[in-house]
Amino acid sequence: MVELVDLAVFGHPVRLAWRKHRFWCPDPECGHGSWTVEAPRIGARRLSMTDRAGRWVTFQVGRLGRTVAEVARELGCDWHTINDTVIAYGEALIDDDPGRIGEVTALGLDETLFCRSGRWRTQLRQRRLSTSPPQAVPVSTLSPAVTLPDRPGG
Repeated sequence: MVELVDLAVFGHPVRLAWRKHRFWCPDPECGHGSWTVEAPRIGARRLSMTDRAGRWVTFQVGRLGRTVAEVARELGCDWHTINDTVIAYGEALIDDDPGRIGEVTALGLDETLFCRSGRWRTQLRQRRLSTSPPQAVPVSTLSPAVTLPDRPGG
C-alpha cells in the first residue's frame, strides 16, 4: 500500500491510498526479479505526492512565491515532501526555458559560506566569521575560469 499526499479538500489534508500490485518473475535467471505497476498520471516515480498535487505545489512555490513550509502545512505533510516535489517538477520547467532569466550582469557572493566556524563546520580551517554584507561582482570582470578564494581576506 502506497500513501500519496493529495490536494487538501475544504481545508483538510487528503491522502490517496494506492494498492500497487507487485509482480515477479518465477524464472530464477530473470534479471528483473520483481516490479510494481507505475502510473505517472497518479503519481511521479519516487515521489510521495499525486501528480496533480505536485503540479499545484510547484506553481504555488515557483510562481506565487509561497514558502515550502507554508504549502507543507496546508497539505499536512513534511517539508521534504514538498521540496522534493518542487525540485522534481521544477527542473523540467527550467530545462524547457533556459532564457527565462536573461543575461547575468552581477554575481552575488555570500562570504559567510566560505568561513563557517564552530563544531559543525565543513571546512578544515577555522577563521572568524565575516559580518560584511554579500558582495556583488560584475560578471564582465570575471575570467572564464574564475577561481574564488576559499576564505575572504586570505
